[in-house]
Amino acid sequence: MTYRLVSIAWCARLDSRRHGRGGDSAEVCVEIDEEALELAAEALGTTTPSDTVNTALRETTDQVRRAGGAG
Repeated sequence: MTYRLVSIAWCARLDSRRHGRGGDSAEVCVEIDEEALELAAEALGTTTPSDTVNTALRETTDQVRRAGGAG
């Protein structure tokens, strides 16, 4: 599977109200390593860049919680 990014940065609108923190939404743009994204998609069984990033974030925070960390 190969992703072809239209731009170097991926942008997402974050809504802090959705997470019970109040406040406004914000847009965050990050550069994503295409090779890492492809490897993560294969490992996670995801098919889109958005699903890959969201699944990786969820799995990482779940691991931290299980280990007794923040969250």
